[in-house]
Amino acid sequence: MLFANHRWPLFSGVLLFAAALSGCGLGGSTKPGAAKPEAAAATESAAAVASAPAALTPAVTAAYAEALAAMQAGDWQKAAPQLQALVDQNPDLPGPMVNLGLTLRRLNRAEDGQKLLESAAERWPDFAPAQHQLGLSLRDSGKFEAADAAFARALGVNPDYALAYYDRGVLNELYLQRLPEALDNYLQFQRLQPAEDEQVNRWITDLRRRTGAPAAAATPTGNPS
Repeated sequence: MLFANHRWPLFSGVLLFAAALSGCGLGGSTKPGAAKPEAAAATESAAAVASAPAALTPAVTAAYAEALAAMQAGDWQKAAPQLQALVDQNPDLPGPMVNLGLTLRRLNRAEDGQKLLESAAERWPDFAPAQHQLGLSLRDSGKFEAADAAFARALGVNPDYALAYYDRGVLNELYLQRLPEALDNYLQFQRLQPAEDEQVNRWITDLRRRTGAPAAAATPTGNPS
């Protein structure tokens, strides 16, 4: 499906959860209008209530760091076996499984990647990045309502998860044609930025024009439902 305004979801690339090894996830991406997310990853806090071993060996930490570096470099062929080994040897860690699912999707193994993300989202329902990445996978497979539900679950876990607001806004605007909801999603995304993103501000202005919303809209409520 092609869209004339090319408002593509820029946050569907590398999402790193380095601290997920200890049960606290860090998701990362670049802001829209900045570098491509495949090329660089900044860190952003993301809720993660997931069990993890009490002690992690330096070898596991080093292996995960190497896999994440391969993802950041866009070397999906290298990252896949590294992440698979981590998943096989450390089945209680959510981060490697979610990143493996993302990596398999990048390697055109969408079905395998989605199965992993579904498993991770079911096993760790309170790990917002798993729900978010599952939403992206469902969206790309044409399951738009299911994708919206996954984004809502991510935001239910962490109402301040900016990436989920961004991608839910793209879904509502371009795929579901729910323009008022998209406007609110983008406003929520901007609320969570240290400085408002100029590109997203242009989208907000456009959506206000198309929906007849006032230029000075009320502050969004933050309700993820």
